[in-house]
Amino acid sequence: MVTGKGPVSTEISLKQFGILSFFDYIETGSPKGPRKADGIGNILRHWNDRDKDTIWYIGDAPGDMLASRKAGIPVVAAAWADTAEPEKLKALQPDILFDNIPDFTNWVWAATR
Repeated sequence: MVTGKGPVSTEISLKQFGILSFFDYIETGSPKGPRKADGIGNILRHWNDRDKDTIWYIGDAPGDMLASRKAGIPVVAAAWADTAEPEKLKALQPDILFDNIPDFTNWVWAATR
């Protein structure tokens, strides 16, 4: 997982949703500025730079689209949140854009079978 949140708030959020154990590696934000592309790169190194075509970054902000492109991996735009800006996400040409969770969930299940 790569997030812009700090380490403490990341842990609180993941525990609150009961999903902390789902992530082997977590890269958090920095008060010094954006570092998502670096975080993605660190996780890729943990995974020994496995085939980047099998890794997707899922994000809901324009910065997520840019970070995944900089890291060289495909990106899914999660445009279903109230805070998402779908038109800005579309303009950055994500590999896939979902505007609702059921379609995204169906895509994940189909991709992992």
